[in-house]
Amino acid sequence: MQDKNTAKYDTTNSNNSQGDNTSGNSEEQYVKLAAYKYALPTFFVFIESTYSHMTTELGEAPKIPFIFIATIRGILDSKFNEYSLNMHSLHAMSSFPDFLYSWIATFQIDKFTRTII
Repeated sequence: MQDKNTAKYDTTNSNNSQGDNTSGNSEEQYVKLAAYKYALPTFFVFIESTYSHMTTELGEAPKIPFIFIATIRGILDSKFNEYSLNMHSLHAMSSFPDFLYSWIATFQIDKFTRTII
């Protein structure tokens, strides 16, 4: 239930819910609060200049080299094999950062045969 003081600040254009409109001009007694609302910017406003500079500089999205994708695939496959072999004793497994560092130090992907060497 609205009283007469709060009804004049209603943001809608509908008439008073009680129907006791005495002035006859229902549109004039409402203040349109949406006109006084602050516009909230998105986060894109902060990075817009950098983003536009990147798109004009690069033109197209950079292509990811196949050797990088193959290395990621080899690392994840090897980690899965370690997990499947040590499934019952999780304490025997190495942490992922240690596993990653040792894998990169030990193995490589051959560019021609695309196998792990």
